[in-house]
Amino acid sequence: MITLIPYLMAIENEKDRSFIAALYEAYSKTMKLYALSLVGERFAEDVLHNAFQKLINNIETLKDLCPEKRRAYIYATIRTCAYDIVRKEQKYTDIDEYEQILSEDIPTVVDKIIDQEGYEYLKSCIRSLSDTYREVCEMKYILHMKEREIAQELGLSEKNVNARIFRGKQVLRKMIQESYGYDK
Repeated sequence: MITLIPYLMAIENEKDRSFIAALYEAYSKTMKLYALSLVGERFAEDVLHNAFQKLINNIETLKDLCPEKRRAYIYATIRTCAYDIVRKEQKYTDIDEYEQILSEDIPTVVDKIIDQEGYEYLKSCIRSLSDTYREVCEMKYILHMKEREIAQELGLSEKNVNARIFRGKQVLRKMIQESYGYDK
């Protein structure tokens, strides 16, 4: 793993040093995993080095972002640095293979982490629903049961189960939108 000291020495402002140190503490492990998933062990350190330099150069932008957007910005910077290194590396004969690895369509370690965090948040929202909706939504979205199975288990009609799932999804949507600051 890269050491933080050279980066901190390049920063004159103490508040900026503290900010970068906090970023390093919060994101360094997942940044390394992400870089490894993109370029492998051979270039991961180079990607991290270049990414930290870019992040320090754009520290004011980073400070202005909310935590979710800051994380996205960090990972976009890593992706860009990884692409730059792979593109410049002439020893690879098939650059298309690496461009495919860097494409948006392939799930990365970060995508999996974000998906897992989202799923855990969804589960906590489902568990906070009223009993009427919680029970059917847990069976549908956590236990992955079909509506027919839920109806049999609860002694309800499929139509009733579908209605409860629909209403539960509406409540969940509203909860999630409110937690992310959406007005609609």
